[in-house]
Amino acid sequence: MTVTSGTRRRLRWRSVVVLSMIAAAAVQGPVWAASSNNARIVRDNYGVPHIYADDLGALFFGYGFAVAEDRLFQLEMTRRSVWGTVAEVLGPEYLAFDRRTRQTGYAKAGIRARIDRLAPAYRTMLKAYADGINHFLKVAGQGGTARLPAEFDQLGFRPAPWSPEDIAQLFVGTMATRFSDAAREVENAALLDGLIKKFGREKGQAIFDDLLPPAEDPRAILTIPASEPSRERPPAARLPAKTAPRVAGMAPRGIAGIRARIGAGESEYLDHLDRLNLASKMGSNAWVVGAKRTGNNTAILMGGPQMGFTTPGYVHEVGLHGAGFDVVGATPAGYLPVLFGHNANIAWTSTAGASDLVDVFVETLDPKNPARYRFKGEWREIEAREEVFKVKGGADVKDTFHRTVHGPVMSVDANNGVAYSRARAWEGLELESMAGWIDQTQARTFNEFLAASHRMAVSINWYYADRKGNIGYVHTGRYPVRNPGQDLRLPTPGTGEREWQGFLPAGRNPHAYNPDQGFIANWNNQPAKGWYFAGSLWSHVDHAKSLIDFLASRPVVTVDDVKALNRYASFADHALQFFRPRLLEAVRSLAREDAELLRAANLVAGWNGLREDNDGDGNYDSPGVVIFQAWLTQMLADTFTAAKAGPAASLLQYQPSDVPIGAKVLFRVIEGRARVDYLGGAGPREAMAASFRKAVASLGGRLGSNPGAWQAPVRTLLFRNRNFLQIPQAFHEEPKLILMNRGTQNHLVVLSEAGVKGVNVAPPGESGRVLPNGQPSPHAADQLKLFVDFEYKPLNFHLADVMRAAESAKSVPYRP
Repeated sequence: MTVTSGTRRRLRWRSVVVLSMIAAAAVQGPVWAASSNNARIVRDNYGVPHIYADDLGALFFGYGFAVAEDRLFQLEMTRRSVWGTVAEVLGPEYLAFDRRTRQTGYAKAGIRARIDRLAPAYRTMLKAYADGINHFLKVAGQGGTARLPAEFDQLGFRPAPWSPEDIAQLFVGTMATRFSDAAREVENAALLDGLIKKFGREKGQAIFDDLLPPAEDPRAILTIPASEPSRERPPAARLPAKTAPRVAGMAPRGIAGIRARIGAGESEYLDHLDRLNLASKMGSNAWVVGAKRTGNNTAILMGGPQMGFTTPGYVHEVGLHGAGFDVVGATPAGYLPVLFGHNANIAWTSTAGASDLVDVFVETLDPKNPARYRFKGEWREIEAREEVFKVKGGADVKDTFHRTVHGPVMSVDANNGVAYSRARAWEGLELESMAGWIDQTQARTFNEFLAASHRMAVSINWYYADRKGNIGYVHTGRYPVRNPGQDLRLPTPGTGEREWQGFLPAGRNPHAYNPDQGFIANWNNQPAKGWYFAGSLWSHVDHAKSLIDFLASRPVVTVDDVKALNRYASFADHALQFFRPRLLEAVRSLAREDAELLRAANLVAGWNGLREDNDGDGNYDSPGVVIFQAWLTQMLADTFTAAKAGPAASLLQYQPSDVPIGAKVLFRVIEGRARVDYLGGAGPREAMAASFRKAVASLGGRLGSNPGAWQAPVRTLLFRNRNFLQIPQAFHEEPKLILMNRGTQNHLVVLSEAGVKGVNVAPPGESGRVLPNGQPSPHAADQLKLFVDFEYKPLNFHLADVMRAAESAKSVPYRP
């Protein structure tokens, strides 16, 4: 390698920095901050900040300052997204978004009240973090090397000072209301209403139950093996549809009503990306392997939390050292707790839990005064609050939002005299959940980890590994004890007779420690046997089976195996494992004389099941990809026609995802477990072969007569410059890569008696800054190639490692 004079200067500078810092450490101890009023920020060669301080306020002050250096405009637009003030800087087209945000969210006084209930240490963290951002605003306003991001000039505004309420609301508005606020009951009721109108009550209900099963799939893929000791769990509550409240006059909303997890905005945008053959969001996965399986007394943790691919990246990496913290890892920009990382004793990661914590209640309005609703035998006034929206280029707009005893009013059906309110089991405990996540990062044992989980009110899966080779899992959340007559798929009467009857003790949530199989794997699938929430899509047909089968097939699991599984899971067609054996048997037995069909079937049989483009030509390498996808698309279209499935048909067509909803229902049809005959009297083998014949004929007409030459263009992974709510957070180029079904970031940690060693990759890069010369930071996209190549960078933790990789250092003064 040629060493330039500039390189020599940088090496000499780094040597001086390292030597001076190590000397300081020797004199001042492991924290080596100059004083309790200083925070030292050291950035490594990927731009990752490590904050050192011996005072809690100083530590989080430095943390806030460092995040502002890297992600100030992203933070600003996220703040506006969660408060509903986007139209103020982007104009009237975002007014509807702001209205939805404030309708479901809280006023600043509500967040302040939540903060006041926290212990003093957490209040100190919130205030110091906000003060750190404000200190960067002050420094940036004074010129020098620190500048406000160019996006502020482009939009013509300056950021206001930050408050503890702002930091708290970032967590509330992007954790609880994203991952635990699903409420599809109104759409489900509209779908059921449409099915009954078309097919009659019995058949309409049967189709609805095929789509959204009212009971647990006995073969569902479980995170905790069924052989593990079971714990007492609430029964699945369900109710005959004939006694469910009707939702009149509402047309089914199509796939968005089933897919939406956080609101129509993201769902509609993801549908738009699908049409462009782009993707930006999949599901989270994780696996941990204990000493029983590694064979060398180590534990291995691999986390793939999927929060969306954005530029700047969704997560920000940091090291926090001192004041009781010694933590490194990644977390959404603006969060206090490090959600994915490790300390000196344990490692952790998480995935969305997907259990139902939210119910929609139907409020009966007073016919004489629709500002009142019926509850427990009396009329109550609907609470109202007025909000003012500032709109760029226009006059202020006023709107009024309402609330009942159950929660915010989401919609009103005046014709039928009802309103729909959303009840959230986690409401009021969002910051308590944040505090629990902070506690988790300081845990040393599984019991401490488990205790921290008891503070979590939102539905999340937590994974644990420690230096003794132990592994663990907890399904967190505050789960209502529902009325036995409640059908969780549909709205519930709000007049008082079907209220929640308390909450399940946190200790009864599914959790496991050192399961006999020696590993734990999850891909947002069912936590445990008996833990079921009606209408869930947890089933036997689930991509988590790929993870479990891979790990179970290896008597000893190595670090290389864990890395290989990440690559395999990223490119595998996870529906293939369920359908291919049956499809091949059907075609080979019923089309023995059709050479063209047999050749196409053999190409599917010979495909390794991975959607790869190893030659880089922009097409998938195997014709098996296009043939299998064409068959599955055709089979779903043939099986779930409008005549057979009515308004449910659009929900069951092919969607470019791992295992589409339609595929789950289709597999039940093929197995003979569906309630309705969607095959028109044909047998499953005949139906599969007929659809295969149609698919092959169609491909031949489009791609030529040689199946071996058929190709499909790769689906593209888009790093969008909008946040998960589709609000712009940057104005630069959006990177595109081949689709990889993996985490927003991946972190791999190996734990043993010798210590904890981690690596990770968090694309596109640590920094979101545009430099004064108009060029992006060197660390804006320096992890993209690592990501594409399934390589990792060090997750520096120990002081010596940070020093060896040090690229810059500064001290910021903290004044509480």
